Amino acid sequence: MSLTGNIGTISLSGLLQLLSSEQKTGVLAVKQSDIEFQVFLSDGNVVYATQTLKAARLGELLVNDNQVTTAQLNKCLEISLKKKQALGKTLVENNHISKETLEKYLYAQVQEIVFSLFCMDEGIFVYKNSQFEMRWLVPVEINTLRLVMEALERLDDNAHDAYSQLAFA
Repeated sequence: MSLTGNIGTISLSGLLQLLSSEQKTGVLAVKQSDIEFQVFLSDGNVVYATQTLKAARLGELLVNDNQVTTAQLNKCLEISLKKKQALGKTLVENNHISKETLEKYLYAQVQEIVFSLFCMDEGIFVYKNSQFEMRWLVPVEINTLRLVMEALERLDDNAHDAYSQLAFA
């Protein structure tokens, strides 16, 4: 199965719900201007997500929260490239973070990337059924429908907060 379209004409929530209910395995790519997102699904669940913005990368999140130093991150990035494996796996193997910390940050990273997609009102998407190489990533399994509901709740809260600020200004 392959789907292509514009976020302006089909909602991302509807698209993710369809992929979840059909238990699809593949990659949803979304592009807006020069920002690109990829959401990896396995049997309808989100297992990984990426985007081109540096601030959303795992290493940046860990450094910003003082979980690893920049030097540790750079060394592990080198090792990861040589071994062709996920950065998170390398960080755990080198005892810089625990597996639990990795899972927590990967979950948060995927969640934030998917939530940021819901803020887009335009962009092009392409979904393709495909099996993807799991060796280079550390998957998390997130119920897609729960993720959609959380994203919609967050959007609703943000809209309510913005309205409240305008009403009391």
